[in-house]
Amino acid sequence: MQSFSISEALSFGFRMFVRNFWLLLGLSLAGIAVQFAATAVSKMVIEKSGLSLCKSLEMNKSNAAEEGYFAITYDQITAKLNNVSECFNAKNIAPTLLLLLIHILALIFAYVLLMGWNRIALDLFDRGSSEFNRIFVTFPLFFTYLIGGILFSLIVSVGMILFIIPGIIWALKYGFFDLEIIDTGCGPMEALSKSGHLTYGHKWHLFLFVLIYMALIAVSVITIIGPFILAYTLFLSRAYIYRTLQGKRAHS
Repeated sequence: MQSFSISEALSFGFRMFVRNFWLLLGLSLAGIAVQFAATAVSKMVIEKSGLSLCKSLEMNKSNAAEEGYFAITYDQITAKLNNVSECFNAKNIAPTLLLLLIHILALIFAYVLLMGWNRIALDLFDRGSSEFNRIFVTFPLFFTYLIGGILFSLIVSVGMILFIIPGIIWALKYGFFDLEIIDTGCGPMEALSKSGHLTYGHKWHLFLFVLIYMALIAVSVITIIGPFILAYTLFLSRAYIYRTLQGKRAHS
């Protein structure tokens, strides 16, 4: 049964981060720029329309920066849309709809960027390099990826309700659904199934990887750039683990 080395996975992630620093930084800056632009336009709409600046319409800058890397969750999508709808009433239909559109477009871009990150991570394993425009080749898979993410979130949420442990197990079992979709273009149910087969017999090893990574994050918080570097390293390490479990070798 093909397994993976945790040290080699982390080494690969860090090595690819160093080699492709400017590409990865450019992706992050693109995400941050879009989120800050959405914030600026939202505030302009609020000021020009006379809407009261309710807290729910403010896009938190720290969250925007986080999403600019690749860490947008499915719960955040629902939360942001609900926050905008809280300010909706008959007197401000047009500006509120405009704000909703701005938030939706920003979220779509963040989601496309997340998909692109996965594509680029696989490219770096397969051929050692990638390009910025690769973030757009996965766009046709947008709804498949979104539905897969919703199903994954539901599965893990149900598991967490069932005394937490099943949620952790299912998160590890189905955690590669996103890479399956980006890699093969399969449907969400098939992606979950493939991830389950891929991780069979490796859950303890994957859990150990998560624990080691969390420990590294805890140690790195005393530095300024440590968590930043580790975030990239983890994302690229996932591609290494995924490909290695498939029995493939990284491009030298």
